[in-house]
Amino acid sequence: MSEHVRMWIGGEWVDAEDGATFDATSPSTGEVIGTVPEGTRADASRAISAAQAAWPARGRAQVEQPSASRHTGQATRASSASEITVPLAPAAPGR
Repeated sequence: MSEHVRMWIGGEWVDAEDGATFDATSPSTGEVIGTVPEGTRADASRAISAAQAAWPARGRAQVEQPSASRHTGQATRASSASEITVPLAPAAPGR
């Protein structure tokens, strides 16, 4: 099954500016699994400009609202450590 994939630039799915594509193949079978845009320097410039424009708002959001996932991850690591820690039995005498 072949699928046409697009690039995510500036909050929308777009094709390469010049419309160029290439076939993506499965490394294990060599079968064509999709058609993807062959991005150009102009496409990269559009993506960089969109990212730079989005950065100030995204940066403020991170400062104002610390990531809940960071706190969740810390709690998960702490609880996992106690679950995977197995006390070792003392070595038998003479070993």
